[in-house]
Amino acid sequence: MTHRAVAADAGVSTALTTYHFATLDDLLQATLLSLSVSSVARLAAVAELAQSGTLTLADAAATFLIEELGPNRHIFVANLELQFAAVRRPAWSRVMANTHEAFVELIQHYVADEQAARAIFSAAFGFAVLHVIEGRNPSDATCRRFVADLLAHYDVPEPSPSRPTRTREQQP
Repeated sequence: MTHRAVAADAGVSTALTTYHFATLDDLLQATLLSLSVSSVARLAAVAELAQSGTLTLADAAATFLIEELGPNRHIFVANLELQFAAVRRPAWSRVMANTHEAFVELIQHYVADEQAARAIFSAAFGFAVLHVIEGRNPSDATCRRFVADLLAHYDVPEPSPSRPTRTREQQP
């Protein structure tokens, strides 16, 4: 990836990209942040559908996973590539830590504790990464079965539209 390639894809001058992003690392870090924020927003949107009762929690979580490994796969892969690049760039670590924390906080609204939320996030992330690395596209049924088994393992209750989700302050 170069400033020139990004400028060409965006239909702008190279000077404009270098004006806003002095180095390629600046550009990549901004891309990582944008992709991460977008991913968290997509999960929050399906979580809201579960909270409102429009979807079950399992259906909402499976929908997110199916979309990440289906229509949004190219975005997930780009984000994953940048996450691996972040391992070698300590300045980017805060972006990744904040992103992972945001996912855990969203999940924690539905589980009893932070450790369970982290385990659920890790399992789901691992499921997605494994399928990408192996070049497989899991079926919708496979994703739904995985999510159902994962939620059952952690005894995650369905949210009730009349019952607010837990907040950090309300945790036992």
